[in-house]
Amino acid sequence: FFFGCLQSMSSLLHSLDLFRRVPKDLTEASKLGGCISVATVVALVVLFTWELISLMKITEQTRIEVSHREDEFFQVNFNLTFPSISCSWISVDYVDIVGHRKTNISDAEVHKHTLHGNYVASAVRQYDQPEIEYAHANESTKQEIQSYQEMNGPKVLTITEESFQNIIASHRVAILNFYAPWCPYCVALAPIYEAAAALVHKRLQNTNQIVFANVNCVDKDNFQLCRQQHIQVFPTVRIFRDGSNNMNARMHMHEEYRGPRTVEAISDFSINVFNAVTAKEAPGELSTPKAEGTKAPKTADGRRGTYSEYSTFGCVVSGNVKVSRIPGTILFLPTAEGHNFHTEAINMSHVVHHLSFGNDGSSQDRPKRKKSRRNKYELEDGAYSGDSDGTLFVSLAGRITHEHFLKIVQSVHEYLGGYVRETYEYTINSNLYPTPGDDLPSVKMVWDIWPMEVINTQTRKPLIEGICQMVGLLGGVYAAFLVFERLVGGTWRELMKSSQGKLG
Repeated sequence: FFFGCLQSMSSLLHSLDLFRRVPKDLTEASKLGGCISVATVVALVVLFTWELISLMKITEQTRIEVSHREDEFFQVNFNLTFPSISCSWISVDYVDIVGHRKTNISDAEVHKHTLHGNYVASAVRQYDQPEIEYAHANESTKQEIQSYQEMNGPKVLTITEESFQNIIASHRVAILNFYAPWCPYCVALAPIYEAAAALVHKRLQNTNQIVFANVNCVDKDNFQLCRQQHIQVFPTVRIFRDGSNNMNARMHMHEEYRGPRTVEAISDFSINVFNAVTAKEAPGELSTPKAEGTKAPKTADGRRGTYSEYSTFGCVVSGNVKVSRIPGTILFLPTAEGHNFHTEAINMSHVVHHLSFGNDGSSQDRPKRKKSRRNKYELEDGAYSGDSDGTLFVSLAGRITHEHFLKIVQSVHEYLGGYVRETYEYTINSNLYPTPGDDLPSVKMVWDIWPMEVINTQTRKPLIEGICQMVGLLGGVYAAFLVFERLVGGTWRELMKSSQGKLG
């Protein structure tokens, strides 16, 4: 009984066969069929490869939606070089659209370096900077100075470009005050500077190896001299040792007095410099402000300051600032406590090495998983530098302000596997114009945030769709070649029969 059931089942399956084959002995092969078969196999392999590549290929779909981000802050990253302004005179400010101006920016890492990489200081201007100290000598010292001046006359020379080189070359120490008559700080310094010069000469017994002099940079005869000395602020007190002030010619490094503007401080500093220079047998290697005799007294925290500093030409400002995620402006502008700027000498030419928005760091390498649709995306973790990197913006004259207008577009990148990375892209338009009135030239980065966000989603063809498409395409190609073979083969046989005179 069991074997009977198997035979019945086998007979039923044979009757249901949809893929019945013609025995090979009943088929006929031909050269034409072989050629078409080879072409069919090649076409099937090529199409299979293309379909497999298409199945594995990742495509990107883009859509635009209203942004619903609720984060309050985002980060601005920048790296700019100012080749024509000293690091001593540049700072970074921030102001937003509602008028909140911050020069003491919190959560900021902004620093200044010379063009040769030496660290200078933080570039963020502090509001609690102490005012420059002005003080004349005490009463006894004042009387000492007055009696000396009555007997010996003033000890401050007035020099011009013609006499400049001769004056500094003929003295071991030359202390020059570059000033402008309209500068209130210069006016306040003048009597103190003259008194300090008299006190120094009295205490050094009228030595002719040290000289104090004034240079009026407003005088047209001194324009070229002040330009050559890179004088950008008034007053600027330069120290020339053994006929030279340029501590490093390649870096345009100059020694300047930055201590208290008091008779005692200036006179003590000058005597210490003189002692450090004359301690050498003859002019030769430069004495630097690092010499022990020129150091300032220790501060309250135990650190030793200095009354003289290096002033260099050119500055690199880099770092990042965390700001409110509303339209705002970052300003790079000249700042000098206790000085007035020589605005015609301020050139704000700059190179934008890097400018981006969002976290700038390794966070880009760690995408985050998509959250629930209710809170769709996490905080920003990526940065996009745009196309401004390495761009040079030149001021062909002084007093030129540069403004860069940036339209920030929020972008979301959804990767396969549910990972998300948020970035900020931007477009930039730049403009420059003469600075109006008495304002100082500056560089402004003004941005606005587009209320929409661009969402780029990575997709891949579903596996079942790819398989079905591949099977249908390959089957259709095989059927097309089969019809082609039948058509060509039948036509060829009919032609052969006609050529042999047969009717069929």
